[in-house]
Amino acid sequence: MSDERDNADEWKPRPDPTRLTTDQLRRELGALNEKLGTRLDAMDKATSLLQENQTRVPTEIDKQIMHLKELHDEKFKRVDVQFTDRDVALQAALSAAKEAVEKQTQWFAESIRESKTATGTQLSSLDGKIEDLKDRITRGEGRNSGAKETVLETRSASAQNWGFVVGGIGIFFGLVGFLGAIFSLIHGTPMHLGS
Repeated sequence: MSDERDNADEWKPRPDPTRLTTDQLRRELGALNEKLGTRLDAMDKATSLLQENQTRVPTEIDKQIMHLKELHDEKFKRVDVQFTDRDVALQAALSAAKEAVEKQTQWFAESIRESKTATGTQLSSLDGKIEDLKDRITRGEGRNSGAKETVLETRSASAQNWGFVVGGIGIFFGLVGFLGAIFSLIHGTPMHLGS
């Protein structure tokens, strides 16, 4: 038996293939282990970058949202300023219109007073002329000539009275037109006389 063993050992190739195979397997496993380690390190790094991106990206979005909010607030402030400016301008226009209406009303009142005074003076003058005519008629002076003068004077006085009436009507319609313009300014719609 020991001869057989020795013969069996003699037939073994040197170096022993079992040990070579094991060494080669160890080398391959080491290389594979190194590759897996490198791959796992890369995955850890990728996971870390992903987590960093997930943390950083929302803050970038938040920054953009804040920027948009600031722009939005600025636009609203501009609109508020425009409304304030419009209100100030409207108030100034209404105040000026009110003053103009008051001055126009005073002017119309003064014109009416003057017209009344002139009409009263003319009526007094006309009364005096009528009394004068009555006296002439009763005295019998120049019956025909007196009648002609009376007709002419009456026509003249009547024409003057009609002039005052037409002038007063013109003043009235001018006032109505002016008040309509003020109404349109205040309400933004034209005023119609029928409504």
